[in-house]
Amino acid sequence: MFDIDHFKSLNDKHGHITGDFVLRGISGRILPRIRPEELLARYGGEEFAIVLPEHDLTSAGMFGEQVRRLVADEPFEYEGDTFQVSVSVGVACNEGKAMDRRPLALTVPLDAPAAPSPLEEEPVHGLYFQGPDGRAQLVSTSALEETFGAAGASVKLVVLSACYSERQAESLLAHVGCVVGVSGAIREGAARNFAIGFYGGLGERESVAAAYKQGLAAISLEGLRDGDRPQLKVRADVNAARLVLAATPS
Repeated sequence: MFDIDHFKSLNDKHGHITGDFVLRGISGRILPRIRPEELLARYGGEEFAIVLPEHDLTSAGMFGEQVRRLVADEPFEYEGDTFQVSVSVGVACNEGKAMDRRPLALTVPLDAPAAPSPLEEEPVHGLYFQGPDGRAQLVSTSALEETFGAAGASVKLVVLSACYSERQAESLLAHVGCVVGVSGAIREGAARNFAIGFYGGLGERESVAAAYKQGLAAISLEGLRDGDRPQLKVRADVNAARLVLAATPS
């Protein structure tokens, strides 16, 4: 199930005809991903249901994240108005046992800026988590600094695998020796390949610097601009080439 965030506000600001256009547009973005044995249906007002007969809870959750991105990745444009739209997603699975449910109102995006309220003219980039109302909530840079400042020197590395997170990465260097952030936008596949190379290197007891190079090598054929690739930020008093995080096997 998913519903359109702040749909009433969108109708009030842009008009009900624009709201109808958004409903059709969302359906048009998702329908190509629906297989013959699956079902996409409008459940009510701004709510939609997708039935996925051959999915378990994990794969249904992954599909739900695809839906969220399909809506949020590109703004909608109608009669000269351009605006962002976001959706909140939840999944439930019945595999012959008790119903298993999982809210997916927000997962931290890997390859796209989180979409703001349609009342905003421009997207607000940064890290978003699920707020108390189940919708996307921007995490302030000061909140991140306070969190990692309280953690003390035990945290050696932080990876902010979200788009447009370079500013937060810079701010955390006061508390963490090495931080990976992204100044631009990175696609899901590229982010996944970087993570495989980077974390694989760390697991093999490579230094943070060497593992970072392995992560970049894993996405070298993606054609990303330098600004869209993950950036390793290192505090002046830290040598990333000598910082090894994995424990020595006993």
